[in-house]
Amino acid sequence: MTVWQPVAGADIPLDRLTADFVLGVSPSMKPAPGQTTPSATRSVLGGAFATLAKIYPSLAIVDLRQSPVPLFDGRGPQEHNDPSVIAIHDTFARSGALYFAIPAYWRAVSGSFKNLIELMSGANYDGSPAATVFHEKPVGFFVIGADRQSAIAGAEQARGIFEAVGARLVGTPIVAGTQDGLDLVRLGQQVVADAGAVIASVLNGSRETRVVAPR
Repeated sequence: MTVWQPVAGADIPLDRLTADFVLGVSPSMKPAPGQTTPSATRSVLGGAFATLAKIYPSLAIVDLRQSPVPLFDGRGPQEHNDPSVIAIHDTFARSGALYFAIPAYWRAVSGSFKNLIELMSGANYDGSPAATVFHEKPVGFFVIGADRQSAIAGAEQARGIFEAVGARLVGTPIVAGTQDGLDLVRLGQQVVADAGAVIASVLNGSRETRVVAPR
């Protein structure tokens, strides 16, 4: 089962996803059935990756709306029989780095994002981040909240979640709130630069962790 999509303009065979790939992850489930309002996080991620693919074609995107997953029920990913969970876990494991587009509401990350992390990591009853698919993997992210306070809170929570699962955070998390009136062009440019830092971490093989305050 294939759960990832090549970025528009990148001619990549579906059977080729290796450690040089940076995988964009969109956990947003918008739009709801019968609605057409697009997800801002998905739109920004897709636009930024399309720009980056012109110079670095080893990019792909996993979109949970296209590959929905069940609710976390306490099982680890190796115990799951859901095809999407198995395929996404394998895709994460094979990629060189991950870049997440995270929605935030009510001063918290979206439930779909948190649910995905739990499905990929399990409950971690033994307290070891080395057990997760994120361990030592370069990860970057941006957050768009229903309001800026939600985006800022979501970014702090996302940082803590990624640290807990053992990810190596790279870049400068971008935060924005829709109530502020999103400048999607400027936001897209910021995400291109931030995702570019994640690409550089794959190219350089750097183990340096650089985490700064969200901007």
